Amino acid sequence: MMHFSRYFKRVLLVLLGPSFYNSQVQFPMEITPISPAITDDPRFRFFRDCIGAVDGTHICAFTAP
Repeated sequence: MMHFSRYFKRVLLVLLGPSFYNSQVQFPMEITPISPAITDDPRFRFFRDCIGAVDGTHICAFTAP
């Protein structure tokens, strides 16, 4: 019987592998607009003038029902 950590490692290796990463991860360009989900959310107010991951470089892992 395999342990959870082995399965986790296998999934992690697939997600970090070049075939998946290169086909699914897209970095925003300088002209990419910032999502209203970020600009209108008060939790991100501390990052208002920051450039980087808060500006939209994220992968939505799930959608709440």
